[in-house]
Amino acid sequence: MATPRRWSLRSRMLAIAAVSCVLAWLAGGIAMYAAVRREDALLFDARLADLARTLLGYAAHEVDEVGAADREAGALRGAPAESDIEDTLHGRYRYQIYDRAGRLVLASSNAPRAEPLAPPGHDGWVTRVLDGQALRVVSITAAGGAYRIVAAEPVADRLELADLYGHYLGVGFGLSALVLAAVTQALLRLALRPLSGVTSDLARRGPEDLRSVALDRLPDEFAPLLEAINQLMHRVERALRGEREFVAAAAHELRTPLAGLRAQAQLAAHERSGPAERAQALRAVQEGVDHAAHLVHQMLDLARSDALAGDPAATAARQADVALQPLFDEVMQGLAAAAAARGLRVRTRFEVAGLAGSPSGLTLMLRNLLANAVAHAAERGEVVAGSRRDGDAVLLWVEDDGPGIDPAERSRAFERFFRAKGNTQPGCGLGLAIVKALADAHGASATLGDSELGGLRAELRFPAQT
Repeated sequence: MATPRRWSLRSRMLAIAAVSCVLAWLAGGIAMYAAVRREDALLFDARLADLARTLLGYAAHEVDEVGAADREAGALRGAPAESDIEDTLHGRYRYQIYDRAGRLVLASSNAPRAEPLAPPGHDGWVTRVLDGQALRVVSITAAGGAYRIVAAEPVADRLELADLYGHYLGVGFGLSALVLAAVTQALLRLALRPLSGVTSDLARRGPEDLRSVALDRLPDEFAPLLEAINQLMHRVERALRGEREFVAAAAHELRTPLAGLRAQAQLAAHERSGPAERAQALRAVQEGVDHAAHLVHQMLDLARSDALAGDPAATAARQADVALQPLFDEVMQGLAAAAAARGLRVRTRFEVAGLAGSPSGLTLMLRNLLANAVAHAAERGEVVAGSRRDGDAVLLWVEDDGPGIDPAERSRAFERFFRAKGNTQPGCGLGLAIVKALADAHGASATLGDSELGGLRAELRFPAQT
């Protein structure tokens, strides 16, 4: 037989927390990285534009000086002048300055000569790839339109800060994940400590300790499970108590007939007993055996009823629609001889044709009610079984014309081995106890009242039938 696979609630909760945090961190980190990239781009653009304006103001004077020198020399320079400032010496920035006619008149040493950084006549921002390098380019025309400057910055240089931020973000992500895992593990251990206490308490208990588990200081999520355990313990405790009472009562009830049987058997076997005494003793033995057999049979029925009452879920699962008239006919087959011997008239008034319930449970209930009625009805009297609807409920009843039970004793009539005063009929006082146990298993109520025939009326009220 394969060993059931076990799993850890703590591990699953840690996994859920870890996955949730990783997803949240990834989403937040990506959003933050994208925001940093965007803000950096805006800041770098603003810085590049400011640098271009500064260079344009600085270079205009230098261009004028270069033009004057060329005019004095009587010749026009064949190449633009070069001019570098401190910011362009490291190769981060490059620029080109054009005059009104679109001629390149001044450029940084790292700027191309043959190819413009920006399309001619274009003002504003553009991103271009020159010589395999991505550049962020801005074109600005000076007031009056005398000169236009084109300044550029490599995009890769801009990404250095964002990449540095991403590096530190990754390091922080790893460190925070370790801290979160440790904190979550500690908090989970603390949160599940009450459950561990309950587990230890249950493991230390003996088979007789069926006290309810305390539900205080426990997580709400475990309350349904522990309440179900408490209900199970209550049912087990009730079943064990019933078994102990059953065994004690059975031993007590069997002791008397067995002692009588032994005495009668000894009398029949005694050498001084005559034929008449032996015959009388054997008849007494036969009656005692019948009584003991009836008691054992009733006890078996009581055990079955206790089993049904102790497992309401199984009783509900075994429910079926049971037709009452066929059920009555089946039960009366076993009681017909006793009813005929007393000259009883047994009839039915089933206004409701069927009941939903356990077939075996309904059979035991009806058999015990009819057996009581047949045993206690008046000689040549009458027994009636019937059913009717009362609102949403269904009533199943059996009544007779016998002496009945004193109203003061009816509250105890459903107790095991209880026999009313003046009851001279053979029996062991278990019939109504069996009926009560089975009624409880079906969610029904059992009551005793006065019969219209003058005797006792036993009534079962079943809940709303669907």
